[in-house]
Amino acid sequence: MSNAIVVLGPVALVIALLVIALLGARAYRLRNKRPLNPREGGAPRGGPTIWVKVLALSVAVAVPTFLTGAIAGFTKVGETCGLEAGRSRADSVHTSGFPLSKLCTWDDGMTHDLVPAWVNPVLYLCAAVMVVCVFMALRAVIKNKKELVHD
Repeated sequence: MSNAIVVLGPVALVIALLVIALLGARAYRLRNKRPLNPREGGAPRGGPTIWVKVLALSVAVAVPTFLTGAIAGFTKVGETCGLEAGRSRADSVHTSGFPLSKLCTWDDGMTHDLVPAWVNPVLYLCAAVMVVCVFMALRAVIKNKKELVHD
C-alpha cells in the first residue's frame, strides 16, 4: 500500500468529520429558526434540503472510501501481503465484504490486513450520518406539510 494512502486516510477522516459537523450545525441552526409564512410567498425554513445535502456529502465520502478498501491488494493479494508485511507470500488470505478486510495469514500465526485501518470507521460514520439524514429529511417534510395544512 502506498504511503500516501496511509497518511491521507486519517487526514481525510478528520476533514470528513469536520465538514459533516459543520453542516450538521448549520442544519440545526436553520431548523430552529421560525419558518416563513408560505402564504406570503416564502418557503418554510428547516426543510429537507440541508439534510439531503449532508446525505449527499456522506455518500461522496463513503464511495471513495469503500473503493479504497475494496481495491486494497486487488491483484496478487498473497504477494502484496508479503511485500507490505516484509515477509514471504502469505499462506492464506481471507476476504470480507463488510467490514472490509483482506486478512493475510502465515503459518506461524502472523496476520496482516491490507485494508487501511481508517476505512471501516469512516464507512460506519457515513452510514450513521446517512440514516440520521434520511430520518431528519422525512421529519422535515412531514413537519412542513403539517404547517401548510394548519395555515
